[in-house]
Amino acid sequence: DNAWTKERTTQIEQYGKFANKLEAARAMKGLCEVLEIDQTMPEIESILLQESEAFKRQPIRALTKQLLSASRFLATVRKEQVSCLRSFALAKALIEWLRNDIKEWKELETFVE
Repeated sequence: DNAWTKERTTQIEQYGKFANKLEAARAMKGLCEVLEIDQTMPEIESILLQESEAFKRQPIRALTKQLLSASRFLATVRKEQVSCLRSFALAKALIEWLRNDIKEWKELETFVE
């Protein structure tokens, strides 16, 4: 079946490229932890699990369309953006202060100026 072959070829290509997306996935997960975002991100978690032996033993067909979509998104995240996400996550005190003390958009605009 041609569709099956094409799908497996795409999955094999994407599997080989996961390592390039790990840093972006780590930065996003770290930022979510700092911001205390409780939303589950199974695709990001799956990409992060690629380092585990369990992930490496999964069959290629386990790479779902959602996982491949997340992988394609992460491929668009540049190193500079990953660095920015990490820096933002390190600014937890500033984030908390902004959340607690800046109540209106106008106040934020004044602060930024």
